[in-house]
Amino acid sequence: MPELLAQRPKMRYIFTGGKGGVGKTVAAAGLAYHYAAQGERVLLASLNPVHSLSSLFGQSLSGGKVVQVQGAKGVHAVEVETTEVVERYRNSIRGRVK
Repeated sequence: MPELLAQRPKMRYIFTGGKGGVGKTVAAAGLAYHYAAQGERVLLASLNPVHSLSSLFGQSLSGGKVVQVQGAKGVHAVEVETTEVVERYRNSIRGRVK
């Protein structure tokens, strides 16, 4: 990670978190729009199994593929299928971990 950050000094990671229903998705989308409006390229990734980003933007963002958010220049988004990711990782290390 330090090498990646050294190669891209302007790259930043911003995380939103909190209890259910406090507006994490809306806050994250607001941040994404803010930085995109300043000319930044933005990737908005959700690990929430509820898929609130799809509902918020009115388009399908599930399936693990990064897509351009319609009507939001510079904003790309993805809803990560965490169960599938964990299962793939578990299968990849099976037999190597004792």
